[in-house]
Amino acid sequence: MSLVEVWQVPILDGFAAHTFVGDSDPSGNPPSVYFACWGSPYVQSPDAAVVSGNINYNLANCYRDPLFGFPDTAGIGIYGVNGVCHQSANCFLYSANVQLNFSVLGYWASLLAYGPYGTNFLLWLAGVYGVCSSFNPSLAPEMPTDAAAEASAADKIRNLYASYMTQANQPNPHDRLIDEAATVTQYHVPEADPSIYRDLHAEFLNEKDAVIATGITGLALADQLNSLSTQLQGAIAQRVGAELYKKLNGVDAGQTLNIIDPRLAAIAGRPVPSFQHGLRTRR
Repeated sequence: MSLVEVWQVPILDGFAAHTFVGDSDPSGNPPSVYFACWGSPYVQSPDAAVVSGNINYNLANCYRDPLFGFPDTAGIGIYGVNGVCHQSANCFLYSANVQLNFSVLGYWASLLAYGPYGTNFLLWLAGVYGVCSSFNPSLAPEMPTDAAAEASAADKIRNLYASYMTQANQPNPHDRLIDEAATVTQYHVPEADPSIYRDLHAEFLNEKDAVIATGITGLALADQLNSLSTQLQGAIAQRVGAELYKKLNGVDAGQTLNIIDPRLAAIAGRPVPSFQHGLRTRR
């Protein structure tokens, strides 16, 4: 097991922060990057360490899945369609049973669009994480649980999916994603009631899928996805009020955040090759 930390890096005003997985450097120097999460070398220094956890490093190393010259996608799929850097970071943390939290600027907004692990979560769990697990069995029990410890957000998602297994009728992908986002939201902001904006969330997901179905890619898709996301953020702000909105999104009411990294807009929606497992060298 390897102790890692997730760091966030500011991009531009009005954009969600980038996240990556690295080490801890108490000297104040920039941390070493273990998993860049679609990233490129820092334009700015990392802002803050967000969460830490003990991961099965060889397992995570197996599913780096670099694409188009961008490192460490975690095999989540198509950038902007299936997720962004936040979902990749959570996938690299999966064996540690921890996730990002709402101190990451824009995480809540991307959570509404993609869930914590990306829209292909079930396929990822079986076809990426599952395959790499078979090659890299853990030396210690994965995701240890302590009966006295409070359940993490990751635990809550696992419990949610366990509850689905007892249902005769399985929820559709949009309902699953809405449930995931609501579960994580209430974990971090217990006073939030995502049911009061569930209709807005569902409408957003339908509109997002319709835009993706047109086949546009690159900057045109990135602009449309950012526009839909910021419209949703604004509509939810009106429903929940300024104080709660700031707890959720990290910005004042009247402000919104673009979820697509402008440095990656050119590859938004670009089809990706099938996932190929393999170990790579630590940076």
